[in-house]
Formats: sequence, structure tokens, C-alpha cells
Amino acid sequence: MISKTVRIYIDGSCFNDTRKGGWAAVMTYDQMEKLLSGVATETTNQRMELTAAIEALKAMKKKDLPTQVYTDSQYVVNIANGCKARVNIDLVDELRQLLASFTSLEIARIHRNHNKADKFAHRAAQSA
Repeated sequence: MISKTVRIYIDGSCFNDTRKGGWAAVMTYDQMEKLLSGVATETTNQRMELTAAIEALKAMKKKDLPTQVYTDSQYVVNIANGCKARVNIDLVDELRQLLASFTSLEIARIHRNHNKADKFAHRAAQSA
């Protein structure tokens, strides 16, 4: 049986010495897979992690599909679960607004080695 749940693997990457970063999201649904990625300068790893989540959720056309987001970032999981943010308030607010627009969405932490988006985020950061 083919799963009708959208699965999104997200990751952010940043080189602290140059402050160049990248983010990636691998979105799977049914038998389809879509890769999203982007770059930024003058950024941080936390901002790239949040950006990956935001851009992936913005790319979702149907907010009523069961959706699971997987990240290796405890920071993103904590923010999604309502922990108070002290920095990155702009991105935290945007993420929380997007999360509220979904009917059924879960965010779970996974180990970096199981995150399909890890290598794409790292490559994006290298190209920034």
C-alpha cells in the first residue's frame, strides 16, 4: 500500500567562519520526491534550519494532507512545540503561522545520518 502521508526531511547548514549557509528539504508523497534548496549569506545554522522548515511548508499546496516533518535540529522541534524564542523571532513567527495552517502535522527529530536533506543542505552552503 502506498502511503498518503507527506514526509518532509529538512536540514540547514552554515559555515561559521564565512557565515554562508544553505538549506534543503526533500519532500515525498506517494511515489514522488521533490527537492528544494537555497542559500544565504550572513546567516547562522539555526536560521538555515528554520528556513528549511518554512520553505518546505510554504511549498505544500494542500494543507489538509497528513504531514510529517523530520529534522536533526532539536531547536526546530522545540520551536514547533512552543518553546520561547530569544533569537530569530522573524522566522519563528513565520514558522508558527505556517504550522497553524495545517490540519495534521507532526515534527520529529531524527539522527543526522537518516536525514535525506543533510547532504543537499551542505552542498547548498558550499555554493553560497
